[in-house]
Amino acid sequence: MLPSVSVQVPSNSPCNVDWYGMGFDSITYSFKIVRVATNKKDYLAAKVLVLGTSSWRELPTVPPCFPTCKSAYAHGHMHWLVHGDDGLSVRILSFNFQNEEFYLTPPPASLEKKPDLWKFLHLLNFKGSLALVNVSSLEDRNMKIWERIEIWGLKNYDNKAWVLNYKLDLKQDLFTPLKPTSLSKCGEWEHGIFFNEESGYSTKTFFVDLRHISMKCVLL
Repeated sequence: MLPSVSVQVPSNSPCNVDWYGMGFDSITYSFKIVRVATNKKDYLAAKVLVLGTSSWRELPTVPPCFPTCKSAYAHGHMHWLVHGDDGLSVRILSFNFQNEEFYLTPPPASLEKKPDLWKFLHLLNFKGSLALVNVSSLEDRNMKIWERIEIWGLKNYDNKAWVLNYKLDLKQDLFTPLKPTSLSKCGEWEHGIFFNEESGYSTKTFFVDLRHISMKCVLL
């Protein structure tokens, strides 16, 4: 159990949401937990807890934007995929557990701006590095055509240099069952990546095998 924390939230706040991230500080050799308290308007508060201690410490700065449910821990930092100010782009909000500061990282420049771009992208730790998975689609009149899966990785984390590691053609019958905007989770497994699709009372998991480009579906 984590120690309780009191955050002064405005009484007219319509909704309170807490976001957490956990990481390791290699300088102090300790695990830390960061907590961001938000509401639907403009209130943000951030605290950090050193695991094993009994109290939270308020941070002097707060993140420049709201975290989201799409997150990953990589390179010793916590990362959240967040919306851009224009509503057509995305950014990556990160937290450095050593200096206890938030910062923003731009995605690959080749990712086109489009409505609801956030729904098509997933953030994960892939082969030990921060990765961005793009399950894109094209609008064809009244039909949606799933175009491709791209897996981008940070080749150089310090310089924030992205490289395209995989590009899979979604026009193959192999990927027909995938519905990009309904994929709630993306992660890594032994031979590739997986997606969760939640619909009604059931959850399907699609395992994409990157060794010979195949996919299997499991109903949970």
